[in-house]
Amino acid sequence: MQFQVKVDANEGNQQYLLFCGQPCGWKCQGAYGYLSTENNRWWNEEVFKQFNQNSQLGKQEILEKIGFEKGEKRPKTNDFVATVDGKEVSTEDLELLRDELFNKKTGTYCRNCPKLSDLCAPVAKLSRGDHKVTIKVEPKTYGKDFELARQTVLEIGQVMLVG
Repeated sequence: MQFQVKVDANEGNQQYLLFCGQPCGWKCQGAYGYLSTENNRWWNEEVFKQFNQNSQLGKQEILEKIGFEKGEKRPKTNDFVATVDGKEVSTEDLELLRDELFNKKTGTYCRNCPKLSDLCAPVAKLSRGDHKVTIKVEPKTYGKDFELARQTVLEIGQVMLVG
């Protein structure tokens, strides 16, 4: 997906660009990708259900193939690559932006908003003017060795500017 964003912020102010997904949880069909690097809301033994309908494998086999370990958090990653004005946004930058907006004590947009933080990924801080943004699916959560994981999809339900 590629689009242009025009930011009309006052000089010196910046707006945050966020992509937000749909909260389908365990009812997701197929390899439903993660936008947030921190989302662990639906990372438990039920995650196998996303793949179960399209696979001949059993629950344990699916969990092993996607790298699920009981009691362990999901890897700090997401399932997309974004570029803003031709520059790729790193996972580290995504985590810094997420903390800047959603940190429980210092968040500038929504302090202690775990649901919003789980569904949304702040992608950039944009200054006044026109910006070119691209986002493409790049599966990382479920492991590259699992055929069904290569079919990862992202459902972006909202793109917003805040700030």
